Amino acid sequence: MGLRRFAVLYPDEEYGKVYAGKFRQEIVRYGGEMVGYEPYNPKETDFAKSIKKLAGRGFEALFIPDGPSNAGMIIPQLAYHDVDHVLLLGTNLWYSPELIRAAERFAQGAVLPADFWDTGLPGTEESFSFRYERFFNEKPGFVSAVAYDTAAILMNIIINPDVRYRDSIIEQLENMGSFQGVTGVTVFD
Repeated sequence: MGLRRFAVLYPDEEYGKVYAGKFRQEIVRYGGEMVGYEPYNPKETDFAKSIKKLAGRGFEALFIPDGPSNAGMIIPQLAYHDVDHVLLLGTNLWYSPELIRAAERFAQGAVLPADFWDTGLPGTEESFSFRYERFFNEKPGFVSAVAYDTAAILMNIIINPDVRYRDSIIEQLENMGSFQGVTGVTVFD
């Protein structure tokens, strides 16, 4: 997208710190510039103090790793404090009608990661989404995709006749290497 300057506004709790840190690492890794990195109290409803610290720093995109409730309150406050004309970036937690109800037009154009990547060809019977939708009459969500991958991993292990006890399942998981599923690559360490 040609973006070079980024900021992060994150909740001062474990989820926010982890995702903010990972985002920062990737921005630096790809040669971007992190011009703002501000925490906020996730139990508050007024985020003005943290937003004002970011205002005027000249970033092109703002990452907010928080759920729909807080993000829905923060996004309109950004415009109020003249933090506008920036691309908003969120996590998959933003896939919620609650966010749209709260942020309305202020959330238009936000970029969210895909819940999962369907490795089959779209519209073919090999496609996880195609098979899921045909069986359940609805599109699969992230939880369905993770459940599918989990079942596939376990089935690949328990079909082995040497796997008869829980300890041997754990051993197989520890030694399985990587598994390419509909949610991406899964590894256990």
